[in-house]
Amino acid sequence: MQDTMNFTQIFEALKKGWKFILGVTILFALLAAAISYFLLTPVYKSEATLLVNQETRTSKSNDAVDLQTNLQSITTYASIAKLPDTLLPVIDKLNLNVLPEDLAKDIDATAVQNSTLLTITVENPSQKRAVDIANEITKTMVEKNSLDLNNLKVASKARVIRNAKPVEPTPLINIGIGAALGLLLSLFYVLAKALMDVSLKTSEQVEREIGVSVIGNIPYIK
Repeated sequence: MQDTMNFTQIFEALKKGWKFILGVTILFALLAAAISYFLLTPVYKSEATLLVNQETRTSKSNDAVDLQTNLQSITTYASIAKLPDTLLPVIDKLNLNVLPEDLAKDIDATAVQNSTLLTITVENPSQKRAVDIANEITKTMVEKNSLDLNNLKVASKARVIRNAKPVEPTPLINIGIGAALGLLLSLFYVLAKALMDVSLKTSEQVEREIGVSVIGNIPYIK
């Protein structure tokens, strides 16, 4: 077995095994495509937006203070959106067969940068169900008015989008990953096989390994 390979040996190994490398790469890409399109469940995303705004203001109100109060309220509401007290009414209203803790895993509540908007994002295998959950969460939060500040309004409802594309899986990315994995594995196999090959194929290898000069060659006859 060789310890190292020079550039020429690597080139020859790749030249000899390029069909194998190409075949494995294509095979892995096809497997990734099949898994993405036929085995993985599509997941859709829907968003609804809440407006957090301090309505009660006096002539002595400070804009900076009001803004800070609103930002703190957004952070609080983002946490409230995933609490069981918020999600249980949603589950009951939509007749969902899921625990609040499990539903919370499919929900993300994030503040829109440099604004007092709170986006409720829901992921679900059914786009309509994702829309219903997002809208019901915002509706429940407004009705419950958890902070008793009368400062929460629905800014934008989630809507069903015709011919919407799922956010997961991402077939093209998966196919690219599959092809890259197939390429790396096939390259490793071809180079490892060449590295472990102990046969002497050229006169130069014979002279280098045995230490004697080659005085003649017998040509291969079919």
